[in-house]
Amino acid sequence: MKLLLLLNYTIKRSYFYMSKRKYGETPQSQQRWIKEGRGSGIGEKYKPWLTIHDVPSSGGRHRIDGIKINRAHHLLSNLEKDYFYILEFSDSVVDIREQFSLFTLEETLAIAQEIGLKHPIDPHTNCHKMITTDFLITINNNGEFIDLARTVKQWKDLMDERQMEKFEIERIYWKRKGVDWGIVTEKEINSNLAMNIGNIRGYKDISHLDGYSQLSKKNKKLILDKFTQEICGSGVIVRDVAFKFDEKMALPIGTSLSLFKHLLVNKIIFLDMEKKLDFDSPQYISKQKLIENGVSVG
Repeated sequence: MKLLLLLNYTIKRSYFYMSKRKYGETPQSQQRWIKEGRGSGIGEKYKPWLTIHDVPSSGGRHRIDGIKINRAHHLLSNLEKDYFYILEFSDSVVDIREQFSLFTLEETLAIAQEIGLKHPIDPHTNCHKMITTDFLITINNNGEFIDLARTVKQWKDLMDERQMEKFEIERIYWKRKGVDWGIVTEKEINSNLAMNIGNIRGYKDISHLDGYSQLSKKNKKLILDKFTQEICGSGVIVRDVAFKFDEKMALPIGTSLSLFKHLLVNKIIFLDMEKKLDFDSPQYISKQKLIENGVSVG
């Protein structure tokens, strides 16, 4: 009973402090964030201007460890999460910088004044806020590295006049930097593809997989190679093949399904990722690319 009361008190206390969290930007917080290196760096060293702790929760905040870039990524909506998954899976994308700040504030203030628009204000502090672009993406285009700026928003948000004014400041900023800028909505994001990537990305590394991690390096390769041969073909029912392989190789039940996801996320085997993954229906699985690897970044 005492333990239950203590847990209840702890939960209430945590909720109290969460509800008391102060959100919003001020000149002081902006200077502090700049000193922390927010909005700067590349690859693993990049720090987003905004984190999931800096915005009120709307049920769509995500802190996701990258499998391409070894750092935590801070995504502020479910749509951003889906787009991030697709970017990360693309062969052409080499860097993803989310919540990228449009340095400097003076520059975006000047653009707003030039075109006669009101610069965005933080509703929590009533101070001018740093404008951010949801993603600054670096792609490798036949050996040439190119930056693309992409804002991710629901289609309905494009009907909001004030939102479009903010986008116009953003557009002009990137045009002056010589960077291609565009808006991505749910109409450009394949939800099946994003969901499939979300389901397999955790199997990029299976070195700690039960029943597999204990094997020698040689036996791991033998099993993976043999399973690759057996899982490829037409009319393949993944669950059936995986179950039979587990039995044949004396692996814990479920191990081969994990091997399948590992092969898929590492692009050793291929299937139509724009259709919802189905382990129980016949499908075509190949060791050759079905389409050119890499997905559109908008």
